[in-house]
Parts: sequence; C-alpha cells; structure tokens
Amino acid sequence: AVVSTQSKQWYQRRVSSGINAEYMGTCPRLLLPTMKLLLTLCCLEVLSLSSAQPAAPAKPTCEDCHSLVSAISAFLTSQEGIAQQVDVLLSKVCPKSSNSTECVEGLPAFWTEIAQGLWPEYYNPEAEWMCGQKDFCGGPDASP
Repeated sequence: AVVSTQSKQWYQRRVSSGINAEYMGTCPRLLLPTMKLLLTLCCLEVLSLSSAQPAAPAKPTCEDCHSLVSAISAFLTSQEGIAQQVDVLLSKVCPKSSNSTECVEGLPAFWTEIAQGLWPEYYNPEAEWMCGQKDFCGGPDASP
C-alpha cells in the first residue's frame, strides 16, 4: 500500500509531539494539572502499599473450624461428592479386582452407603481429632 507524503508528515508530527497537540491546544490548563495530580496520587499509593506491614494472619476460631469441617462432611456425603468418589474408585479399584464387572456394578451402591456413614462420623466438628482439641475448641479435657 502506498502512503502519501502528507499522511507520513501528519503521522510524524503526532509521534514526535508525544501528545495529541490538537487536544492540548484546547485545554492545557486543565489537562496538565490533572495528570500531575493523578501521577502524584499513584506514587503516594505505591509508597503507602510498599511501606505497610503485612497484617498478622487471623487465628481460626472454633466457629471457623466447625464451619469448615461441616462443609467438608456435607460435600463428601452429597450426590456430587459421592459421584466423584465413586468415579475414582471405579477407575482405580475395579480394574485391579478379580471380578471387575461385578465391581463396576456393585461398587456405586456399596460406596454410597459407606460414605454416608463414614464421612459424617470422621468429619465431626465435635470430635477431638477435628475441632475438639484441648487447646482449640475445648475438647473433653478442657478446663472451664
């Protein structure tokens, strides 16, 4: 494509000026102070962020522990959670089984029953191995 000499000159003027000269001619009194203010504010923000000390991590509360453990238990016993567990078991256990067809047919129902009994007991917020630790939420040996 052939570019006219006039277009090249126009482009070179725009590039060499670095700023839209036509726009600068219309309101230089407002644009430059505004740009300086924005640049100053950005610099101050960077300085304040770089000098701030990181906050100490919040210590988890007993309520946090109960919420997390209950959420894990709820997910592991949900239809979606059990389906994911069954998928893993079908892909890892049944191929190694002596009767893989029977494994594939029976494992989903079998694991559903196991998961619904196992996970709520293991992921029990009151259990000492979860939130009931002596120094955390009290536990059985906690002093009043």
